[in-house]
Amino acid sequence: MALGEYVSVSSQRDSQTALLAQEERELAETPEQELAELTALY
Repeated sequence: MALGEYVSVSSQRDSQTALLAQEERELAETPEQELAELTALY
C-alpha cells in the first residue's frame, strides 16, 4: 500500500511542478495576458 501512496504523491508533485513551470513561462512571455486572467478570476 505504501508504494501506491508514494506513486500518487510523486505523480501529484510532478504535475504541480509542471504547472508552476508553465505559469512562470507564460508570465514571462505574456504578462499582460496573465494579469487579465488573474483579474478575471477575481
